[in-house]
Amino acid sequence: MMEFLIFAGIYLWGALMLIPGIGAYRGTWRRWAARRQHYELGKHSYLGFTLFYAGLAIMLTATVSLTVVLGAPQVVSDAIVVGIAASGILCAASAAYLPRILLPSWFRRWIDDGAHPQDVLQAGRGPYSLRPPTPVRK
Repeated sequence: MMEFLIFAGIYLWGALMLIPGIGAYRGTWRRWAARRQHYELGKHSYLGFTLFYAGLAIMLTATVSLTVVLGAPQVVSDAIVVGIAASGILCAASAAYLPRILLPSWFRRWIDDGAHPQDVLQAGRGPYSLRPPTPVRK
């Protein structure tokens, strides 16, 4: 029973990081992009993407532990360990820089247009939102 609670806690921790990370990639959560954090070394903030890759690494780590406990074949846990290494490297790299190919289209457009913080703070408006701007009534 205690092992179940530990795994549930680890998966919950990973999900709490993965959910905002998915929101960052989809563009529904963008406030983090307006301000660079003190630990970030790059020109732009990648906090949302850091949360995504950290949450992914945590979830995969718990999964590989579970496959070992349940006695899955070694090749399964080895494949998951490769995923852990990749997401861990991307998590560490996102403190400074992520390649353009790993960035969502809204973030690439925002950087190409000058990366003005006020642009991403306007939820639901502008070229960086998922919804088209609502027409202004006169």
